[in-house]
Amino acid sequence: MYLHSLIQKLSPILLVATCGCCSALAQDVQVNSKDSNAPNLSNFTTESETSVAQSGSLIVIGYNTSRQAGLVGAGAITSLSGYAYSTNGGLSFVDGGFVPASGTFVLQGDPALGFDSAGNLYYASLLEDSSSTCSYIGVNKSSSTSPSVVFGGPIAISGPGSCSSAFEDKEFLAVDTTGGTFNGRVYVAWSEFPANDGNPQVLFAGSTSTSPLVFGATIALAPSGSSFQHGAFPIVGVDGTVYVAWSTLTSISTAASATINLVKSTNGGSTFGNLATVATFTSTVGDIGSGGMSLRTRSFPYLAVDKTPPASGTRNNLYVAFQGQPGSAASPRSEIFFTSSTDGGATWSTPRSISSGPAVTVGADTTNNDNWMPSISVSPATGHIRVLFYSRREDALNQKIRVYEAGSNDAGQTWYNRPFSAQSFTPSVGYDQLLVANYMGDYLYALADSGALIGTWGDTRNLCSPPNGAQAPCGPSGRPDQDAWARVESESDLAASLKGYVTGVGPRLRAEKYAAALEQQASTQTSKETAKSAPPQATPPKEFQLAVPMAPSAVHRSLVAYVASQGLSILQNDPEKRLVSSSAIPLSHDQLLQSITPSAQKLVPENAVGKYFVTFKTTNAGTGASASAKVTVSTRILVVTSQDLDSPLGGRIVGSNGTLEQRQLSALSSTFELK
Repeated sequence: MYLHSLIQKLSPILLVATCGCCSALAQDVQVNSKDSNAPNLSNFTTESETSVAQSGSLIVIGYNTSRQAGLVGAGAITSLSGYAYSTNGGLSFVDGGFVPASGTFVLQGDPALGFDSAGNLYYASLLEDSSSTCSYIGVNKSSSTSPSVVFGGPIAISGPGSCSSAFEDKEFLAVDTTGGTFNGRVYVAWSEFPANDGNPQVLFAGSTSTSPLVFGATIALAPSGSSFQHGAFPIVGVDGTVYVAWSTLTSISTAASATINLVKSTNGGSTFGNLATVATFTSTVGDIGSGGMSLRTRSFPYLAVDKTPPASGTRNNLYVAFQGQPGSAASPRSEIFFTSSTDGGATWSTPRSISSGPAVTVGADTTNNDNWMPSISVSPATGHIRVLFYSRREDALNQKIRVYEAGSNDAGQTWYNRPFSAQSFTPSVGYDQLLVANYMGDYLYALADSGALIGTWGDTRNLCSPPNGAQAPCGPSGRPDQDAWARVESESDLAASLKGYVTGVGPRLRAEKYAAALEQQASTQTSKETAKSAPPQATPPKEFQLAVPMAPSAVHRSLVAYVASQGLSILQNDPEKRLVSSSAIPLSHDQLLQSITPSAQKLVPENAVGKYFVTFKTTNAGTGASASAKVTVSTRILVVTSQDLDSPLGGRIVGSNGTLEQRQLSALSSTFELK
């Protein structure tokens, strides 16, 4: 009997017996600074779609955030990628602000984080160049992690169609920390959406250097074709093998047949082997709303590897969790499913529900409500598997959400379910004009270390409650507000709160190997590489400014009157920051084409329309008797198409040719009677 297995079997008993002297059970902690009561952010108070990385007592959580639009105006945003960090193991967090873009780059969220063995932190996001309208994946490397976490500028990774109308989307990141041949390599997998509503392909890139950070040629793992390839998720095995899983979907709107695929590389991501089938299943509907509330979701796979010590019988087991439609597609529902491989991904167990059904021996969901959006992780010390997900089982109306935990201590043979977050919350979408109307994040995240489970998710327990007299308040008062939350659950928390669950034999157990391999797709994957060129560089943004010989406060008041006189709805009026922003202004197809760069025009499908935000920022340009002001005009233009991209934005940012800004400057010159 292995010593750690014996400790594993005894420790839950000891912990229950000694719980009286243990510290209090884990608490939910808000990660971002509270903004539901801010006086000056309007409705740009969204934080959601979380990712987490840990190095010792340092925990860093990334999330999508629209707050910058409230600080600088929707027409001047450069980053939707936010982060916060904890230096005390998750007891509290410091809001780090925004991951920086540079030049004309705009970071559009979708966080994915990872530490290397040396303590360097990497943060991946969607990246758009607003001047060239090229779409990239951006990776920011930390420049400091102590005493505060600070990031350098983004390194852009190109896809085959980055500068020819394609859109790079939904990336995830993994870092090799094995200490082996490829130790320190950073791997990124994502989807590239071609123009004109084509199906996306799965792409992959690995770093060739981390100081400075440089990525090698991009590889196509699943070429675009008749199916929708999306949700690519990379991990690194104990021996440095790189695994990438993703879903092939026949529909992203209705419940339909789907497949989870997997490829692996044994040479540091240079080439990949044959495509293996992990599971065939029925995907969930793409909108899992209820009671009039619409919530976007996807049936993506989430992949984890067992990194228990070399003597462990479960070491290097692979596990996948995903959401799927149980039973007939005629009654849309979502359950959490699990499958495992004990032979490096060659064969996989038959998927079983781990939110209900016979595999769940404690706490199974007995309702017909929804469980969705899983994230999976494995303790490197015990091999215990933990899956976090959203569940509506506690609400008879199938509306309120609570984060639940499914756990297995016997390599996935049996499972318990228990609440993870301290309370449920009522979802809230559609209040933030910058984001997709049915957006509340596309994923949450679970990370198990040797002694605890770190979970982070989007949560709407806080209510909009602006102070009296707020200049730019959220609204309506009392609406739920999206924020990022976290919880760190130790093994003692689990033992004290979950009595009666079988302890299993954890790392000693080898899951049954299934004799029949699932049919592999016929095509062999090759290293289809794009031509490697120099990494894209950001260019300085062009500024549109007007000098006005008036006091800045008077200029701001005049700008408010000017925006109203143009028949525009004022989204934000902040006299303290001297910031005025319009609500989204529609653009017809012709107006859109007339307002954007020639390269951006290539992205506009026939009959597509657009919208834009315009922001006026007033700053001091003189003092005393020579008091004067400088007005900066900024816009962000978005193309609105039928293509169902998974960006949090309600469209794709495209480059302005300056027409809209110049038009505003000309009108302002007349307003202020400037010659």
